[in-house]
Amino acid sequence: MSEKNGNDPQYLPGHTDKETERLQRQARLLAPSTRWLLERAGIKAGMKVLDVGSGAGDVALLAAELVGPQGCVVGVDTNPTILEIARQRAAGLHHVTFLKGDIREVILDTDFDAAVGRHIFLYITDRAAVLQSIAGHLRPGGILAFQEYDISLTKSLVADEMIPTGFRRLIDWSLELYRRAGSPIQMSVLLSQAFRAAGLPLPQLQVDAMAGLGEQWEGYELHEGTLRSLLPLLVKSGITTEEEADVDTFAQRLRAEVASLQKVLIGPVTVGAWTQKA
Repeated sequence: MSEKNGNDPQYLPGHTDKETERLQRQARLLAPSTRWLLERAGIKAGMKVLDVGSGAGDVALLAAELVGPQGCVVGVDTNPTILEIARQRAAGLHHVTFLKGDIREVILDTDFDAAVGRHIFLYITDRAAVLQSIAGHLRPGGILAFQEYDISLTKSLVADEMIPTGFRRLIDWSLELYRRAGSPIQMSVLLSQAFRAAGLPLPQLQVDAMAGLGEQWEGYELHEGTLRSLLPLLVKSGITTEEEADVDTFAQRLRAEVASLQKVLIGPVTVGAWTQKA
């Protein structure tokens, strides 16, 4: 996601090739949850859908499957480099297009049936104003459906002793870093507040978390990638050190702890919110 301006919180993981790789791994793991959200919100065949903060296009491609070739999906993002990746991935899908621009400024149609997005409000300060901008592109009765990480709920979840120690440390470090950066950490509350402040009907909510165990689960590498992306800022902030983090063996250590101690790796927690424009 890259929908931001100068007043918004910094995108802490950065914009490296490794981070793009991490985002695509994350998208694979989150795809069932995001699809469930879009389906529950009412995204269906024939709809015209706006994808906000498209990034590499993962949510847009999910929406494209649901609306089919008789519908269409328009993705918007401020980052031209990652949009090229999205366009390459959507090659051959004539009902999917991507535009460079900030959703607060870009010129778009006002007859979209739905607007969707994932992990955009974590990096936006005035969430209500952005929701109003998005809603302005929807027809009456149009759907708004968004999914965000809730770091605070994740922290509560990983307090359980059955959660691997390495993952608990990662969440503690991440939580402290995001707090210092002024980023929102309790999106389950903040999203509903933003919908209300934007003059929209209160959303329905879903809360879920990815989980895995066994040797083959891709989540271990995802969490190593998260640590790798955040590590420069974690070290700079004095939250941890490169030696303590030992990022190159992080996935291996998580995998071994889950296997040897018969633990399960649960998290992070996501919150989904959806409503309809009056």
